[in-house]
Amino acid sequence: MPHRTSGSAAQEYSNVRKGELTREKQRLLGEENMNKWVSLYGNFESRDESIIFNGQEFRNVTGEIQPLVGEILLEDKMLSGAVSVDIEFESCDIHRSEEAGVILNYLSQDDFICAGISGNAFKYDVKHLTKGSWQQMGAAGAVPQLQKEKIHIEIKMDPSVLQLLVDGIEVVTVPLSFMLKKSSVGLWACSKRKIIFSNLKVETQKPELFVISQYGGIYDQLYNEVIKPICERKNIRLKRADEETGATPILTDIINSIRTANIIIADITPDNPNVFYELGYAHAIGKNVILLCDAALRQKLPFDISGYRTIFYDNTISGKNKFETKVNDYIATILSQQNI
Repeated sequence: MPHRTSGSAAQEYSNVRKGELTREKQRLLGEENMNKWVSLYGNFESRDESIIFNGQEFRNVTGEIQPLVGEILLEDKMLSGAVSVDIEFESCDIHRSEEAGVILNYLSQDDFICAGISGNAFKYDVKHLTKGSWQQMGAAGAVPQLQKEKIHIEIKMDPSVLQLLVDGIEVVTVPLSFMLKKSSVGLWACSKRKIIFSNLKVETQKPELFVISQYGGIYDQLYNEVIKPICERKNIRLKRADEETGATPILTDIINSIRTANIIIADITPDNPNVFYELGYAHAIGKNVILLCDAALRQKLPFDISGYRTIFYDNTISGKNKFETKVNDYIATILSQQNI
């Protein structure tokens, strides 16, 4: 792993989080019309609405000269959304170990995802730093040369998939096998030379909740009178298959909605094969699922899902109030686990 040098960033980063920025700290952390940022490692500066990494090199214990690493964190936090940036190198020839990209899912200095341009075995890669070592998640292309000195990259991320696009072309798609958390976004650089980051944009998406259920009657009532108001209060985007419009097949819409959702609610009261098919897919890809069941109509759950926590509700006025409280608490717990 490339060497990292630490700076006196801790207090400045704390001040960013608290909003206690003096004029001088605004200059150090980024111009007022840019994303505010703080350097954790390496020599960065702001200039003309760009963030510049001034590369350096060092000699390791074996005498080999290697580039130093640079890391900055932005004030922006993201769970789902997109990050895009232009990355400009001094030439089209990428040196060995030269890298530049975007930091995502930053949980600590030893636990984050990096996606971007690489001078190692592959030209573009997505990797996960965990427990002090890099784990390759996906890669494409060959080094050592780029088509041009300035490259536009975009990373799109939802709870199940991360995509790396280069100049608008998707080059790496990575299914995510672990739960993401809403966390800081940043920039990563490793070079002996200067690297310029410009046109940096962070677009976050609201958390999504997808409802799997039979339609009509009590199921529409629970959806409209309980689930929908909770989502409105918590600023959650609510989706149900019968409300989707478009030219794609409905099953495609359902699968995509399950894949991108942060939370799934499934009412398993009736023996509806469509509901159980969709529920099985949600469980298979590791989604956070809240199961609902009418206590008067089903007293015993099918064996395969009997081990999952289920909210049993009574279709009465008093039962509705208790049900709403339980659903609200379950949703709040899941959002808290994802730092939302």
